[in-house]
Amino acid sequence: MIRKINPFSVFHATFQADVILHNHLSIKLCFASALLHKPYGIIIQNWLSFKGFKGLLYKWILKKANIIIGVSQAIADHLPYKAIVISNLYDNSLFDLPKEENRQKDLLFVGRMVDGKGAKDLLEAMILLKQENINLTASFVGYGPEEANLIAFVKANDLEQKVSILGPKTQQEVADLMKKHKILVVPSIWNEPFGIVALEGIASGCVVIGTEGGGLKEAIGPCGLTYPNGDVLQLANKIKELIKNPDLFYSLRLYAKDHLKRFTKEIIGENYYNVLQKILFESYS
Repeated sequence: MIRKINPFSVFHATFQADVILHNHLSIKLCFASALLHKPYGIIIQNWLSFKGFKGLLYKWILKKANIIIGVSQAIADHLPYKAIVISNLYDNSLFDLPKEENRQKDLLFVGRMVDGKGAKDLLEAMILLKQENINLTASFVGYGPEEANLIAFVKANDLEQKVSILGPKTQQEVADLMKKHKILVVPSIWNEPFGIVALEGIASGCVVIGTEGGGLKEAIGPCGLTYPNGDVLQLANKIKELIKNPDLFYSLRLYAKDHLKRFTKEIIGENYYNVLQKILFESYS
């Protein structure tokens, strides 16, 4: 464990390593691997810009890597060089189906309270549904600069009896809340690289509704419904579709077990073990 990161410590650790796996593309940390011609792989967790001088350095580091890994097919597709996909994992020891079903609450949002996460879109969808006499409950978990605006929006639109703004919660508390809700909504306006929260919701027995841009739809798979990013009317329609059709709700839940198999820590750990073996074999054979 290296606590003090500086050019000397990075080059020293890189020089001594047999193989290196970078968890994201940091020029400061990856530069030594490329310069010393060490065998290395890079995990790309988010969207990258390849413009300007920084973009040229990104391309140089990626080109010299033995292997590039995207956390979703969407991330892999936006890279300038071929990448394999190893998705992020969820904690399958914490998020799992309850022994008894007691889902008294309808909608759940879990995420940062910022514009791009789309929490307000869910509230606006609830207003559209309310106009059709579909009155649902919703819980919001998370914190951020938009929290005060959301609370004000709830009051201004007379949703206080139906909406709970719960603030930040521990992972255990989130797991417990997911088991009490029917639908997890992930209404991101921006394209998500992946969507661990969707896996957690599916594992807890929720059906997920999320936006279709980026890698989120890969996390949702056959266990939920998707709609175009930022389209509040379509979000309302998807919620109505699930609420009015219990058979659809339960049929989507049937896919959960098979879908989640490839996202457990055991499977993801095995995938990374195989990647390290491949890099070592190709570099030293």
